Amino acid sequence: MIQRIHTIYPDIKLILVAPYHYYNQAMIDKYQASNELVDDFNTIISAVAKETGDYYVDTRGVLDASTDFVVNEIHPNESGMSKITDTVENAVRDVRGSAGIEGINLNLDYDHYIIKINAYDEINSDISYRFRLTNKRTGEVIYNTSWQKDNCFWLDEVDSSATYTMHAETDNNGDRRADFSEDKTVFELVGK
Repeated sequence: MIQRIHTIYPDIKLILVAPYHYYNQAMIDKYQASNELVDDFNTIISAVAKETGDYYVDTRGVLDASTDFVVNEIHPNESGMSKITDTVENAVRDVRGSAGIEGINLNLDYDHYIIKINAYDEINSDISYRFRLTNKRTGEVIYNTSWQKDNCFWLDEVDSSATYTMHAETDNNGDRRADFSEDKTVFELVGK
């Protein structure tokens, strides 16, 4: 499933949340489950996350059996879900930091390409973006935008025989200087 998701959406990063331990012995007996099995799943999920470059979040030990479950003692209640949410947010923040760029995507719309930069900042919400497209072979700058509030840029004309380098920058604090940048090489674009 994870490989298929990455095939369909190659530029995304998944958050793989591994299961927590069972606390109800009756449920363990009924489903013939065990916390050793949960540990085995966690080992596999962690290995898959390393292989695919996705986020891995371990929720074992996060929930309290006496306060964080609904009556059946297998599904988290509101308190349990809140603890899982905090655990996921903290795990992702630890890996990627509080501000930065997740990646650049290029998608073909009906009549043009759309370059989109996925950026985040937990403190500043007013991020500006700048884009540059360069012909990799000749070094010719095809597009070079000024700072803008939209995180997308539309390409109307491309050379299908060229290889391009997309460069995107973010200004996270309003000083008109790049705080983060990322490059991506693209080729075999369909010319218009």
